[in-house]
Amino acid sequence: MADTQTVVALVVDCSVVAKWELPGEDYTQEALELYRDWEAEAIMVLSPDLLPSEIGSVFLRAVRRGRVTEAQAQAGMQRLLALPYVLHPSAPLVPRAFDIAHQSPTRLSSLPPTPPAPGPREAA
Repeated sequence: MADTQTVVALVVDCSVVAKWELPGEDYTQEALELYRDWEAEAIMVLSPDLLPSEIGSVFLRAVRRGRVTEAQAQAGMQRLLALPYVLHPSAPLVPRAFDIAHQSPTRLSSLPPTPPAPGPREAA
């Protein structure tokens, strides 16, 4: 009997993928470990078809916030966009995602309010 290895398919979004080029965020090490597993062909990476435009958006925000230069953003985007993701159309999933969210007992309005950010101190 031949020894077969099961390859796990994981769905990732831009919040994971961006960490491969924008380190220093929470869970960067875990994201990089996932990338190494993908390189070793231990996993298959799947993603919604929105991923390429989300990558552009993430790098634009990083430039505007001064985290990276424009040149670094361009290079990082090119590296990420060149990877062989298996992209899946997201539009057919929207009705089902809506149904799942609509049936969820948790509503945004039922979550505890976020405390306001502290403002500048007033002079006494």
